Amino acid sequence: MLLEKSQVLVATPEKLSAIEVHTNALIDRIDDDAAVLAALGHEEELNRQFSFFSLAAYATITANAWTSIAGSLITAIYNGGAPGLLYGWIVDNFFYFFIALSLAELTSSMPTSAGVYHWSAALAAPEYSKIIGFMTGYMNVLG
Repeated sequence: MLLEKSQVLVATPEKLSAIEVHTNALIDRIDDDAAVLAALGHEEELNRQFSFFSLAAYATITANAWTSIAGSLITAIYNGGAPGLLYGWIVDNFFYFFIALSLAELTSSMPTSAGVYHWSAALAAPEYSKIIGFMTGYMNVLG
């Protein structure tokens, strides 16, 4: 759905039924994604041309699941053996799935590239939002 710049922009797709966007930008047309970003107070700057494979590969690389298994492999084999490693990995992934679901919910409600530190700052109490956002980003960088 494309909107003309002469119109008062009201984003009313099913996903964003209550968001109203007013803009004076000198653009000819704006699509749903740009309306979402404008509603969040951001301007669209990047081209998003990722395939499903590239997004899945990026998610796998950033999750570091396989490298974390390799780093603790010796300890797991000494303490629980192969069955302990296998069942521990299954249990960990079961609970990691719920973390992924909550992050997916935050991503769908606030789709920004900033991610976790932006969500922490946006959802925190106003007097603590800056420090919580900073500390979340700082801990995310340190791993």
